[in-house]
Amino acid sequence: MASPSQPSEAGLSAVAVDSGAAEPTHLSSAVGRRLHAGHVPELARVLTAEDVRSLKANGSVHKFRRAAAQRVYSNRDVNLDHITHIGFDMDYTLAAYVRPAFDQLQYTLICNVLVQGFGYPECIQEWRFDEGFLIRGLLLDALRGNFVKCDAYGVVLRVVHGRQRLSEEEVEAAYPAGNIASAQIGEEFQSMDTLYHLPIANVYADLVEYFDQNANLTAGKARLDQREHSQLSYFNLWQDVRAAADQIHDRGILKNETLSDLEKYLPNDDSVYRMLSLLRAAGKQLFLLTNSEYWYTDAVLGHILGRYANEADPNAGWREAFDFCIVSARKPLFFRSGTALREIETHTGRPMLYEVRVKHLSATSLRGRVFQGGSIGAFHELTGIVRGSTVLYVGDHIYADVLVARKAHHWRTLLVVPELSAEIKALGRARELLDRLSALEFLRAEMFRGLDASARQRPDEEGILHHELQKVRESVEDTFNTHFGGLFRSAQRTTLFAHQMSFFADLYTERCSNLADYPGFYYFSSAASPRMPHEDQPGFENQTHR
Repeated sequence: MASPSQPSEAGLSAVAVDSGAAEPTHLSSAVGRRLHAGHVPELARVLTAEDVRSLKANGSVHKFRRAAAQRVYSNRDVNLDHITHIGFDMDYTLAAYVRPAFDQLQYTLICNVLVQGFGYPECIQEWRFDEGFLIRGLLLDALRGNFVKCDAYGVVLRVVHGRQRLSEEEVEAAYPAGNIASAQIGEEFQSMDTLYHLPIANVYADLVEYFDQNANLTAGKARLDQREHSQLSYFNLWQDVRAAADQIHDRGILKNETLSDLEKYLPNDDSVYRMLSLLRAAGKQLFLLTNSEYWYTDAVLGHILGRYANEADPNAGWREAFDFCIVSARKPLFFRSGTALREIETHTGRPMLYEVRVKHLSATSLRGRVFQGGSIGAFHELTGIVRGSTVLYVGDHIYADVLVARKAHHWRTLLVVPELSAEIKALGRARELLDRLSALEFLRAEMFRGLDASARQRPDEEGILHHELQKVRESVEDTFNTHFGGLFRSAQRTTLFAHQMSFFADLYTERCSNLADYPGFYYFSSAASPRMPHEDQPGFENQTHR
């Protein structure tokens, strides 16, 4: 056997012989025996890339992967053994609302407010949320009534006005630069990044469509003096929709309706309970960090985690699942200057009229207690966290949960992406189209073989090939969503949403409870990430210029 510093020339064959295998060809059996016998270090010294390629080629070994819906995917290496604290957002994370039922509730409540408070026609109360229309990651252009899908660099890919997709000529007229600058996002364009945004945006799209089709229709069919009144602009429509959405949220209308029928809008399964129990048993400190108020948090988590109990406080319930709880956190402000940290009187649900003196609280006495507001500085002091990289925070909001926590404070982050299974299935359906796209790209490269800067004549087939490429790309997109295509990709191009996710989320998964399927010392590796363009050299052979 070769020394640890020198790989064996025999490679895996040496392991097969040493393991007592009758024939060196049964390498996968040898690997399995050595792994189960605890001989990983020995295999690590002798296993070669050629061995792995050979085993994969004859189908005798496959890399172990969990089921797609259960996997946690890695953008960057994360060693759970180095994670001491794991935190969770509540809405759309621990509380995975039933869709589209919850979306329809939000959609209907917004329409009701628009009718009762803003004078919109009563017919909109009969409209339905369309779960197959919008996707996350779109930019809303409220001045034009458009939804824009961009790639990772802001290049405009698709534009839908109301419910109508714009032609290439219309897109070029609306956005002559062909791209959206990052500085424009949040100013001229609103980012639709969360599931919470989808019903709001859906109402807006339907109103744009409605008023476009009824250009001469006033809100209440009243006879108005045209000198004194004019049609609402697209921006006015967005302002009204946004105000109505804020009303149902800020006044507790949406939350009260949700609590009135929790079984309909919130699944009550054991997966979250199991995850939290296993993570605690693995020695992790768990915390809750949510923007929701205590009264709502108490009802929702009581529904999900009602089995938790504390002999000293039988009413503690779900609070026993966490070592530290913060409600009404006001993220992303929490990750900046924050607000006063106040304790909640759990028997009344009201915050105390005093700011917590952080230095006088013991981190060991915080379990079962609930706090409101605060800041990341106060949180670190209370919990004894010294390095942000020892914290893993799980949430669904790229900006409020992931971006600021990761960028400013070096927390490790896990983004919950419920659409993953649907995207993976669509990717499978599009496999033949993607293979055809690769073949056409190969033909395009071959078409320019031998041409240099002296060439003046375009290849005759270029136009035909370009048209065919466009047609196949459209077919790929339609496989995911006929209006906007895929959440992560537009044919072979990465979307703006995927770019933000890969840049700021260390990990991502379909549901937070998938963490239960990994040991507390698991090493998430991103070693299989795509190569850079210059690294795509077949066999790394020496290439000659042609």
